[in-house]
Amino acid sequence: HKGDINYPNAKDGNGEDDAELVIGQYRDKNEFFPHKGLIDEVKIYDRALSEAEVNHNMKSSGLLVDVRNKLATRWAKVKNLHM
Repeated sequence: HKGDINYPNAKDGNGEDDAELVIGQYRDKNEFFPHKGLIDEVKIYDRALSEAEVNHNMKSSGLLVDVRNKLATRWAKVKNLHM
């Protein structure tokens, strides 16, 4: 999707809230609705991003973290050897 970023309802504030962070579902009143699909990547910032940063993130590809030889990928290889 290509276009202008326009969010006229932006709020000012300190961002402090006691609500829990939930990824992959949303809550309406007291009912949770799970996301039906896959979530490929999640980034959490402690500040608002500039328009240039948002555009850069939307156009970039690849992982921020090198997953080679990390525990999850190593375990997947070990598991495949013994199955």
